[in-house]
Amino acid sequence: MPRATIEEFAINFPTPKTHSYFEISMLQEPDWSHSKNRIIEHAHAAVVDFADQHPDVECSAFALAADFLYGDLFICFDTIENSLREARRHALDSATELSRVVRGEIVRNSLVDVIKKNNVRMHCSSSSEFAFPRYRLLHFTEWEAFFGDDDLPEEYDCNEPVIRLLVDAYDKLLDSRVFNRLKLSSPFYLCLDSAGELKLSVIHILNWPMNSESNARVPGR
Repeated sequence: MPRATIEEFAINFPTPKTHSYFEISMLQEPDWSHSKNRIIEHAHAAVVDFADQHPDVECSAFALAADFLYGDLFICFDTIENSLREARRHALDSATELSRVVRGEIVRNSLVDVIKKNNVRMHCSSSSEFAFPRYRLLHFTEWEAFFGDDDLPEEYDCNEPVIRLLVDAYDKLLDSRVFNRLKLSSPFYLCLDSAGELKLSVIHILNWPMNSESNARVPGR
């Protein structure tokens, strides 16, 4: 069988399509500035409403949780009672698993692997475990359309633009001092959560104990 010419090979096996920043810009990219302002407005209102509705509830954490592929952003609150309950549950589960590995009842995991994953936890590992995991829901139709576009390159980091605007939104919320309306635990965590690779992460810590060196934002923020 004769070998295919270069032209025939190119027709049957075309060069894979590559994407440039120009191609990304040709998509209907969301107005990130408008999204940020909307988040700030609704998050601020949610904190005010929560403080009015639950004046005696001691809050341990607040989170902006993005399920950006579906265009959803959840505004979440956790309480000190719930966070300690989840921490206790995690500690008990970890101790039980460790004991079973030592006794040889579980052989699929090494002792080192079990100890490495059983990290100290003083709060929930996900905003879905918060006492109020969906206190408010914002939907961004433009996010859903953009991230679901078949022409969006696979290598495009979907987390980057959303996380960046959420961090910027937090700066504005902190400047407004709206969190002072809440009954805060000490310390109090401001978090981000994402349906992508980024899980629940602490962005700022407020209301440090009085004997700590600082009661302000985390250095660098």
